[in-house]
Amino acid sequence: MPGFGAFLIIFVIIGVLVVLWLGLAGSATVAIVSSKIGVIDRFLWVAVVWVVPVVGAVAWFAHPRR
Repeated sequence: MPGFGAFLIIFVIIGVLVVLWLGLAGSATVAIVSSKIGVIDRFLWVAVVWVVPVVGAVAWFAHPRR
C-alpha cells in the first residue's frame, strides 16, 4: 500500500506528542494543586497547562515561585 509508511511515521509522532502532553500536563497539574498560590491563580494555571499543549506545562515549571 503506497503511503502507508508515511502514515505510520505520522501516527507514531502524534502518539509520542500526545503521551508527552499528558505526562507534562498531569505532573504540572499536581504541582499547581499542591502549590501555595491563590485558588483563582491555580485555576488559571491549570487551564493554561491543559489548553496549551506542552508550552503551558513548560511555562509553569519555568515560572518563578514566590
